[in-house]
Amino acid sequence: MIRKFFTYIFRNIYSFRLFRHYRTLKKRNILSVSDNFDYQFTKLNNTLKIAKNIPYYREADINLDKLTYNEVCKLPILTKDVIRKSTDKLINNNYTSKNSIKKNSSGGSTGEPVVFYQTKEQGVAGAANYYYALSLNKVNIYGKSVDLWGAERDMHNSSIRFNWKSFLLNKVTLNTFILSEKIIEEYIRNL
Repeated sequence: MIRKFFTYIFRNIYSFRLFRHYRTLKKRNILSVSDNFDYQFTKLNNTLKIAKNIPYYREADINLDKLTYNEVCKLPILTKDVIRKSTDKLINNNYTSKNSIKKNSSGGSTGEPVVFYQTKEQGVAGAANYYYALSLNKVNIYGKSVDLWGAERDMHNSSIRFNWKSFLLNKVTLNTFILSEKIIEEYIRNL
């Protein structure tokens, strides 16, 4: 119970922006498309306006004033190969400073990782969406949890900071990138 309290305090202070976004998501009933149509349409329209600042999408002749499904279909398809070959064409021209964006990559579980850039706000929104999805599945986001994680680059088991953060987040992260029979048995004992 005490750890759950510390987890609540830590997440709501340390990750204030994340949990503000999370609470906003919880207020919206995303399961009701009809209730959210105008909101979703506005968000899509704003996203497409931002896309017009990205060289890869600039050539798509989309009429944002009369946005229809057919207009959205004019967008070029984004593939892993396009991301790998055209990374510079996928950066929004409004981000003149590379300091305002962060390099990230996929785990590369099916081959070579894909490198992409994101803003800090995108990272916060992604984490908030993850917590919201957990709450929709009746998972207490402040309760004790175990993450099975396969991105070795995210593993910080030897770091004191990671151990404290894991304690404060009330979770254990198990590396699934290095599985063997012995490790699986150890994980089962830990669980």
